Amino acid sequence: MSDETEPTLQPDLVVEQHDLPGAGIVALFKWSADLAEGNSRYALEVAQKLSRRLVASEARVAELELRLAELEESVQVYRDRSEQAEGWLQKISSELQGRIAVKPH
Repeated sequence: MSDETEPTLQPDLVVEQHDLPGAGIVALFKWSADLAEGNSRYALEVAQKLSRRLVASEARVAELELRLAELEESVQVYRDRSEQAEGWLQKISSELQGRIAVKPH
């Protein structure tokens, strides 16, 4: 009876021995797939984080551009006032020099 059980075990062992390289290959494929999935998940997380930062940066740039336009407008107002003040000072200076020149000593 032990002879009868031996022949049935040997074909199973032969099949198992032939399946070992295939099982190893399948294990490597699974490991590769798991690794690729992890890398993909990480890349997606990084891309989403960078996307959020880009959106926030674009919003900040828009705010700063608006503020810059406001400041340029203010600078132009002060330039205009400065030029007007220089004109008035020039006029006053001319009038004073004219009065001084006309006044006898």
